[in-house]
Amino acid sequence: MRVLVFGNSGSGKSTFARRLSSRHNLKMLDLDRVVWSRSEFAKFRLDEEIIRELDAFVAANPSWVVEGCYGRWMEYLQSHCTRMVFLNSGEAACLANCRTRPWEPKNSLPPRPKSSSRPGAVAKGYRRRPAARTTVNRAGRPVYSQARRLRYSVLDPGTRSD
Repeated sequence: MRVLVFGNSGSGKSTFARRLSSRHNLKMLDLDRVVWSRSEFAKFRLDEEIIRELDAFVAANPSWVVEGCYGRWMEYLQSHCTRMVFLNSGEAACLANCRTRPWEPKNSLPPRPKSSSRPGAVAKGYRRRPAARTTVNRAGRPVYSQARRLRYSVLDPGTRSD
């Protein structure tokens, strides 16, 4: 199983991916750890470095889950995956999650105390995305599923929604 998990910030991608990884013994990769510079604040790494790291991860792991909200890199990995999961938690849930989760030191330089909260600017800057269209499988049936209170869609990477 090779799964891509994507959605808005605060949609529950990391939680979902961790649970999936644990349940199915999949190697997990958080794209935040790949795309952001390890030495400079808020700076993307070079595309060549990202590609090298993604290719190495895919080659080294026969079963995996990758989570993130970087469409460009999801598209790059799409040909390697067997499933795609789109988390559609809704705007209110995403905003609430962004406001309440702790600061993520892995994504910031310099490190901040774990007790500090995530800046409200993240939630204030949230942009509404158009509603997702229903995606269908090869048989023409919708592929939406429910898991607890989290809304998500399992997508066959060989299908399109347009």
